[in-house]
Amino acid sequence: MLTERLVEKRIEDGEILLKALQRERFPVLRMFWCRMPESQRWRLVIASRLVDKIGSLGAYERLQRILAGLQLSSLSLMNISVLSPSSGEFGRLLEHAAGPGTFGTAAAAGPVRDIVFEDAYFYHV
Repeated sequence: MLTERLVEKRIEDGEILLKALQRERFPVLRMFWCRMPESQRWRLVIASRLVDKIGSLGAYERLQRILAGLQLSSLSLMNISVLSPSSGEFGRLLEHAAGPGTFGTAAAAGPVRDIVFEDAYFYHV
């Protein structure tokens, strides 16, 4: 199966988005690119307690307003997931992205900046 590569433009656009989310007080606990196991496509995963407060639809609407002001060519709602940090889906994606072993787990949770794994890229939040 042909797999899609994570390119530098997506990584940079993710960093721009993260800064914009922080400016707009959109709470982000974790943010990482993850190659989805079923499709081998990259997806930007954002864990936010905002989903618990205003629901998924409200969080996506707020994210779309922020994205619209940024004009990022490699990012759209089509390749972003905003999930509750307490959801099972987020837990499974984090586990998949961090991979086996303590190094991946520690990098996902610790103060390490911009760690790249074979199937993930973690931003420092």
